[in-house]
Amino acid sequence: MRWDWRSCITRCVVASTAALLWAVCLMVPGYLSAQLQPGPGDQTGMVVIAGSCYNSPPYQFMDEVGQPAGLDIDLLRAVAAANGQRVTFVLGSPEENMAALMSGRINMLAGVFQTEEIRAATMVSRPYVQVPYSIFARKNSGIASIDNLGGKAIVVKRGDGMRSFTETNNLPDRIALVDTDEDALRLVAFGHYDCALLPTDSGRYVSEQQGFSDIVVCVGKPVRQLDYGFVVAKGGSDLLDQLNQGLGA
Repeated sequence: MRWDWRSCITRCVVASTAALLWAVCLMVPGYLSAQLQPGPGDQTGMVVIAGSCYNSPPYQFMDEVGQPAGLDIDLLRAVAAANGQRVTFVLGSPEENMAALMSGRINMLAGVFQTEEIRAATMVSRPYVQVPYSIFARKNSGIASIDNLGGKAIVVKRGDGMRSFTETNNLPDRIALVDTDEDALRLVAFGHYDCALLPTDSGRYVSEQQGFSDIVVCVGKPVRQLDYGFVVAKGGSDLLDQLNQGLGA
């Protein structure tokens, strides 16, 4: 059997991210009780309602039986379970989750890139990981760094702050906005766009899982690094304090 070194590297990268998040889980002292609502049919415990994305592996995704899964999901469950609490997850797109948070239908978001826009609209927790972003381009494209992006067509994800990054860095106006890493990588792989700006780890993971890794590669050094953590609506300071305590802040 031929050794697939690309797959091995991808698994190692994802495993290192998982190890970091589980290290946070192990430090959780378990304090998450105020501002939590009784769950349906659950009169003894308390439950927090959290929005999560259905297609953002390995952090958040919908598994094969339609249930929320991923590193963020495991971490939030650990924070709550340490105090005998329970979490109910509502799956949706980033836009749907944000709308649900702003309308009060959910208490928080499980794992969000803490961009300037997010910080202005919500209250963010202590970040539990910093996520680098990199350029993903077709092999032999001639793209090696951000300096090579002049005149190129670029794909970014909605709501993760990279659209404002392209504007700040005077990158081309031809920008495609998509919902998932998979959508972005497919546009690049099929030659519709020159490159994508994606989280380094999840971009590599999805590229490997979807069979794009022989066509699209991560090039150069990371172009940006974003804090990543929980988010609550403004006014939810009690819940935010408890999340931060649960994260060991």
